[in-house]
Amino acid sequence: IAGSNTYTVTNMGSNADTVTIGDVKLTCGTEYAVGSDTSATATNISNALNANKNFLRNIFSIFGILQNTQTGI
Repeated sequence: IAGSNTYTVTNMGSNADTVTIGDVKLTCGTEYAVGSDTSATATNISNALNANKNFLRNIFSIFGILQNTQTGI
């Protein structure tokens, strides 16, 4: 469900910082890069999440459950 959770990046971060969303843990400098500002860092985190197969699989599984619940299947 688009927009059901909102995360705000409040600083650029630094190497070795971690971000955990759901069961996906991303490490700065490994899975995503520090951006030139907070917006760029947020974009880098978003790109890393979109590239993470486990994160995408979990999102699709959640959507499938919601879709089945809504249609009564």
